Amino acid sequence: MPYEVYGPSPGCSQNNAQFYWALDQLSLIQDMENWGSFWSSFLSGLNLTIQYYDYAAMVNTYSNFNVRAILTNNTDKSPLYMNFWWYLYNDGYQLGDPSLANPAIPTNATEFTSNYELHYKITPQFLAMGLFRDDFTTWWEDLTFDGGLKYKFWGDTWIKGDVKYVSQSGYRWGNYTNLNASFTKYFLNNTIQASLTYGLPSFTGYWETDNSLQTLDQWQFSLTGKF
Repeated sequence: MPYEVYGPSPGCSQNNAQFYWALDQLSLIQDMENWGSFWSSFLSGLNLTIQYYDYAAMVNTYSNFNVRAILTNNTDKSPLYMNFWWYLYNDGYQLGDPSLANPAIPTNATEFTSNYELHYKITPQFLAMGLFRDDFTTWWEDLTFDGGLKYKFWGDTWIKGDVKYVSQSGYRWGNYTNLNASFTKYFLNNTIQASLTYGLPSFTGYWETDNSLQTLDQWQFSLTGKF
C-alpha cells in the first residue's frame, strides 16, 4: 500500500499525498472471484486510490484543498471496465480578507462530485460506455447522463459517438442535450490521422470535464501527422 507525501513550496504552504490499496488481495474479493468467470475477470485488479492536495497562500487567506477517491479494475482482463470516483473540492478567501472586493463576504465554497462510468467490450472492435455524474454545491447541482458507442473496422478506422443529457438546478437552472460523432482513419502506423467530426466532444481532459452542453450543428474535417 504505497503512500507518498510532499512538502511546502516557497511562498505558500502546499502538500499532497497518495494512497493505493490493491483490493483484489482481500480474502472477500478473492472469494467473490470464485463465483464465476465474469466475476473473476471483473474483480481482477480491483484497486482504490486516494489522492489529497492542499494549498494556502502566504500573502492572503486564499486556500484550497481536494480529496479524490478512485475505484477501478483491470482494463485488459475484464470486458467490463469500471471507473468510479468521488471528488471533494474547497477553495476561496476567508471572511475579512482585505484583498476581497467586499471583505465582509467570503468566497470560500465547497463542491462535491461523484462519477460512475462503465465501459463494456462487446467484441474487441465494438465498445459501449455509460456515465452518470452528480456534481453539486450549496447553490447548484448538475446531473449528467451519457451513453456512447465506438466501433473499429476497415483496418485502423474508428467510428464513435455519444449522447449527453445534463439537468441543472439551482441558480444555473436548465436542461441540455449534446450529440457528437466522429469518423477517424489512421494511416502509416498511426503517423497520419484523418477525422470527420460532427458537433463538439461532450467531455475533455483526463477527468472528462463537461465540454459542451448543447449540440453544435457543425461538421469539421482535420488531417494531422507525426513526422
